[in-house]
Amino acid sequence: MPDVEWTRYFVVYVIQSFAIILYVAITFKILKRNRNRLTSILSTFYLLGTSGLFFNLILIPIKNNPTSTILYFITFFLISFGQIFLIIFLRTLLNLDIDTNSKVDFFIIFVYGLLISIPFFIPEGFSFNESTNWIPIYSWNFLLVIYTIFTVMIIIPSTIYFKKLYNKFEKIELKKKLRYFRAGSYGMFFISYGAILYNTWQNPIFKLIWTFLSLAVIPFALLIYYGIAQNL
Repeated sequence: MPDVEWTRYFVVYVIQSFAIILYVAITFKILKRNRNRLTSILSTFYLLGTSGLFFNLILIPIKNNPTSTILYFITFFLISFGQIFLIIFLRTLLNLDIDTNSKVDFFIIFVYGLLISIPFFIPEGFSFNESTNWIPIYSWNFLLVIYTIFTVMIIIPSTIYFKKLYNKFEKIELKKKLRYFRAGSYGMFFISYGAILYNTWQNPIFKLIWTFLSLAVIPFALLIYYGIAQNL
């Protein structure tokens, strides 16, 4: 699979390596500026993404079962799990003036973490071994389940929270910043959907196109930071 190989290496070793550096820098700036519940939640989003991408870097040279499979699961879990903290961040931001129950947040996080583990137990839903040239390949059933979980747990709640926040903010400048944050968040969600499709649809043309589209992860991450996170 030569076409698949070079695009994967470019995405992992070039784009994702740069993303790791950027995520670490953003996390440092957020926590250096202020340490509170909001900054801790958003930093967790970036740190989980950083950890997942780092595992992906060290995963490629390791071609051994079941070690590779376990490491890939950890990689997938960390990157996917980080997304829920954007929802917790929005929920916290919306209820800053209310004494919210953190148990609800923990419940949401727990349920999401449990749900995103389920697809790996789908029979023949995921392949990552010598027969696939150590390239992760998802079945369409795997994709469907992940898309469903992500849409229900991430996309729909974020859309609701963004709408409520936009209506709550009175200052034009705050609304503008929220639009940047929203654009960055939806951009990151788009990257997640595309990455799942990249590992499912074994089409060289799509993989080539996606290789360059995935570069958008950089401006999307910056939009989240410069939208609202910069002023926390």
